Formats: sequence, C-alpha cells, structure tokens
Amino acid sequence: MPAHIHFELTINEDENLITELLFDDDPRLTGETRTRSIQEKFFISKNSGTEIEPVYFYKIITRN
Repeated sequence: MPAHIHFELTINEDENLITELLFDDDPRLTGETRTRSIQEKFFISKNSGTEIEPVYFYKIITRN
C-alpha cells in the first residue's frame, strides 16, 4: 500500500468529501494501485521540493 493521508472535509451537514492524498513519487504507487487511485479521484501530488526536503501541494476548492 502506498503512503497516503486520509482526508475528510465537512462542507455542511449534507456534504462531505472523504478522500486520500497520495505522493506521485511513491514507488508503491504503480500499476493497478495508481489506476484505482485515479479512478477513485484521490489527490496525487508531485514533489515540488527536493529529495531531501520534499514539498507536496494539494489544492481543494469548495463552493456553496
């Protein structure tokens, strides 16, 4: 299983976003696991930092 962070965002009483944040360079995020993650609309971010100091951004915008 690739490294990931479970994420839950409550927008209002009727609307929740439950997803996972994944890391594009994780060597375990390959093949069927990557395909399933994309199909389930998990957020996959690329490292914009360095190998020693990785930085991952996830942008989530909600609208009511």
